[in-house]
This record gives sequence, C-alpha cells and structure tokens, in this order.
Amino acid sequence: LVPETSIECPLGEKCGLADWYAERLEDRIPTEHRDQTAPDSVLPRNVDEAVARFLFAYMGDCDLRLRWRAAHAVRRLARTGDETTLAALVAEYGRREEPVFRGRDLGFYWLAARLWFVLAWDRVAAERPELTACAGPTLLEIAFDDSFPHLLVRSFARDACEKLTAAGHLSLTAEERSRLACVNETPVPRVPSDPGVRKTIDGFGHWDGFAHDRSTRRFEFDTTDTLPYWYAPMLKSFAAVDGERFLREAERWIVDLWGYSGDIYGFDKEPRRGRFTHADWKLINQSHGTKPTLERLHTHLEWHAMWCVAGELLKSEPLIPRSEDSWHELGHEVEQEKLVEPPLWSADLLVPTPLLARNWQSDTVPVDDWVPGVREANHRAEIFPSDSPNYIVVDGSSERRMRDRLESTHVSSALVEPATGRSLVRALQTMGDSWDYKLPDEGEDRAEIDEAPYRFLGWLRHSYRDDGIDKKDPFRGHAFQIGSRPGRRVTVACGLTRDKADQPRWFNSEAEQPMFVYEAWGVDAADEERYRDGFAVAGQHLLTHKEQLLSFLHDQGLDLVVEVEVTRRERETRRYAGEEEDTSPEGRFARLYLFGGEGNLEVAEGRLGTWTGDSPTA
Repeated sequence: LVPETSIECPLGEKCGLADWYAERLEDRIPTEHRDQTAPDSVLPRNVDEAVARFLFAYMGDCDLRLRWRAAHAVRRLARTGDETTLAALVAEYGRREEPVFRGRDLGFYWLAARLWFVLAWDRVAAERPELTACAGPTLLEIAFDDSFPHLLVRSFARDACEKLTAAGHLSLTAEERSRLACVNETPVPRVPSDPGVRKTIDGFGHWDGFAHDRSTRRFEFDTTDTLPYWYAPMLKSFAAVDGERFLREAERWIVDLWGYSGDIYGFDKEPRRGRFTHADWKLINQSHGTKPTLERLHTHLEWHAMWCVAGELLKSEPLIPRSEDSWHELGHEVEQEKLVEPPLWSADLLVPTPLLARNWQSDTVPVDDWVPGVREANHRAEIFPSDSPNYIVVDGSSERRMRDRLESTHVSSALVEPATGRSLVRALQTMGDSWDYKLPDEGEDRAEIDEAPYRFLGWLRHSYRDDGIDKKDPFRGHAFQIGSRPGRRVTVACGLTRDKADQPRWFNSEAEQPMFVYEAWGVDAADEERYRDGFAVAGQHLLTHKEQLLSFLHDQGLDLVVEVEVTRRERETRRYAGEEEDTSPEGRFARLYLFGGEGNLEVAEGRLGTWTGDSPTA
C-alpha cells in the first residue's frame, strides 16, 4: 500500500496531470468519432451546474436503468447535504437540449428527464424535506402547469408538494391548496361510457372502425403494441372519446408542439441505433404493452404523448364513473404507472442476503440423491431462521439456483381453532398433493371457514401487482413490492402501526422490537447474466416476533398452522428442438406445523416440542 502522503501534490499539478491525461485519451480517438466541443456559451459555469446537468442528461437517457441511476444519485446528494448542487438541479427542469453531456446526433429525451426529475424530488421530499425546500416553488409550478398536462409528471410534483407542505417547508395559500388537491382531477361531471363510441382494435390494424392508414397520418404509430395495449386502455377512461380524436391529439403534441416530424419509425431511422444494435432484444421489446428497458425514440414519444393527451382531454371530456370500470378508471391508470409502494422505491425494500449457509454455498450432494433428499429439518430451517432467533417466518418464498439444480421454497400460514387444529393438520398432511388445498388469505371467502368449532382463518394480506415505474430500477434486485403484510385482525388486536419512515416493519405500541418485518433479498430473476449460471439466490419473507405472536394467539384463543413446501429439481442443461416438456427429475415436499397458543409445536405425527425462546426444542 502506498502511504497517502506520497500521492499528495499541489492543486496546480493535479490540474496539469488531468489535462495531460485528457489529451492523451483524446489522441486515441479517431477524428470522425469525436464529438465536437460545444460553444463556451453552453458550457457549465461551475462544478455544481456541471454535476446537475450531467444528472439531468442521464435522466433523459434512452436506457431506463441509467435514468434510475441518476435518480439515486440525487438521493445521495440529499443524504450528504449537497445543497448547492441540488439547487443547481432545480434550474435544469426546463432544459430541452443538452449539447454537452449528450453525444453528437443523439437526441436528448427531455420528456423522460422531466419525469425522473419529479420522481427523484418526490422521494427526497419524504427523506430530507428541508433540502427539498429549494425545489418547492418549481414543483408547485409543475403541478399547476396546464401547458404541459403530463399526468405522471404532475402527479409526482403534486405528491412532492404535499410532503413539503406537511413537513412545513412549503407554504401555500388557501387557493393554492385547493388547486393542488384538484391536480389530475376532472372539472367535468363523470358520465357512463357512450356505447356508440367504439374503443377496440381488431387484428388487422383497424382502430375504432377506421383503418390506420400510415400514409394519411403525420406520425406513424405502432399498431401492433402501442395502440391496443397503451392507447386503447387509456381511451376507456373517457366516456365519449374515440380513437381518431385521440390520435389527432397525440400527433399535435408530437409534431406541432414537440417538433418531431418525418420518418422516425424504422429501426434504420433510430438516432441512437448504436445503443440498440447489439442489445438483447428483450430490452427493446414492447410486446403486449411491455415498457421497454431501452426506449426507441418513436416509442418514447408515443408513451409521453399519451399522458399529455389524457391530461388535456381531462379538462373538457367526461370520465367514466369510478365504479363503472375500476381497472380502466383514469386514476387507476396513473397509479399503476407510479411507484409500487409509495413513498418507497422498490430498492428501499432490498436487504442483504440473509447470513445462512444455504444462501452462500452450493450443495455438493449428487443431484440424484439431492432431489429426493428433503428432510423435516430442511422444512423447519425455513421457518426458524438462525440469523433471527427471536422471529419465525410466517410467509414467503425463496429460490436457490445452482449450476445443475434448483431449489424453491414457499411458506404460508393461517389461524385455526385449537379444538380442530390437530385434525386439520393431519387431514391436509395426508392429501396426495399440496396443491389440492390452500391456506387462506384474510378475507378470502372461498378458502376461509368460520363456523365453530371449524375455524380456518387468514390473518395476512398479500399484494399482487404487475408493473410500476420502479420495476426497471437496477438497484431493486429481487425486491419489487411488499408481498405480504399483517391483516386487519392482528393489526387491530395488537395495535400495530407502520414504521415512521414507511419501512415494512409493524410495531406493537407496547414492544420495542417490531412484531412483523418484511424483507426481500437477492438478484432479479430477469437479470439473466447473473442468474443463468453459477450460484444465485433470491427471496422474500415476513417475519413475526415469537413472544408477540404467542401473546396474540393466546389472547385470540387460536393456533397457527404453517405450511412449508420445498421443491427441488435438476436444472435442464440441454434443450432439443421440438421438445415438449422438461423431463428433469423433480421432488416436491410439503410439511405442516401447528404453533399452539400455549407454545407447543406439533406436526401430523405428534408433538415436536416448543416454538418459543431462542430456538425450538424437540
């Protein structure tokens, strides 16, 4: 190691060394591949402005992963208290061109930059509202800006303003409060959908009864994916708007207001085609309305125009009633495209991989012996994590991928009447297939039973969501949403409250440690480069504090049934054309446990011991 003092040098020498190295790198780049130096008039005036412009430029990159990295950088600036750079970033919102930090002939996606700008400030407003005060007036202007009625941009700006107002760092008049509450709300009474206005597309590119003739349009829309999977659902939010009008409005935004005209649909017309040529097609894929990771220019324009058209129509066209079609109600459309677990980002849910040997070491037993080698101890280890001795796992799933094998686990639980709990466990354990029954969620009428003495009740709630803007965040790993959380029964009985910082922890007012903790870890299964070969783990679980759970069960006069299912199979290493099914060996083993309200732990065969204390005793 070189002592720190040996590499210190005066500032002037450091600058000279940097200039020399920059010139050395420049000489290696062929002239035709160099970007031309921007005029002095557009260069950043100081370091703060340079950093702010650099981040704003990457918020407008075609790669959504880079936009997210820039947004995370803004959070880091806030956490380190860099007020001057944050203030410089506020001034960047109106920028539509970036000749310094974008390459020559590469369009700056300023629409995306605006969206990620308000997205980042909304998160900072929750974490460091005192540092977001500098952006408050700008965010308020964005929320009120009728000339740019982008529903998502205005929605995030409104949310940030509400956080600043609640924290006392943004003062609003009564009129401004009223206007803020009305952002993205229609002033027109809602009416039922007009049955005479068709809002569907047939399989031949026909939209609402007219052919989408590309020769007659000023902008060439994607009739395969954009129109049926983005525009058609948005149309259903409005009671009497047809497809032709929606497309005319979209063209007005793209061509007349934003200035994008000419042929930009073909891949050979893509200004950033160098970024797409060697990319995995899945990153560019827009099939069935999928939001691509790498966004081509025409796709980018279609998507943002849709939100501006909807925002403009909102001012004068009636929406359908909230109860008519909740799936296509405009408010639902907006929320589905925002954060999955507001105000958190999905990355906030990610924790380090639990320090359990099975999460860090591959199994060395021959795969033919390993697949059927699941024992009761393997099941028990899934619900009694050695790294959290005061907690048990009451819900969750995990996956371990190794070069030649795969193991997945699932844990679920439900409340049961003590008088019939043992019989229920024996009955379920002896069923031929664990998929023939289900431990119910709270409120799941088809699975719950509440007729004494037969009580089989859900006590947890599960979340299911397909998408959200943070799905493309490269820092989220396997975390996406809070998959399971305490239900109403246990929340009311124990007086549970959510963590003040909105982390997925729920506290009993009488205990210092949280009663429930949700955790997610590991890599995203879609990250094929890391997930395909070698060793990778991912999972999520809901932990419950043992002593607090015991008190709850005792007070409710109920027991808890926990099911653990372990599936092992050999990974298919060869795939032949025309193969109809995977014939790799597989073994699936389910085990049911009864956690008694008096602390006893039982299985179908009888008593195992107790489940309270630092570790269960058998």
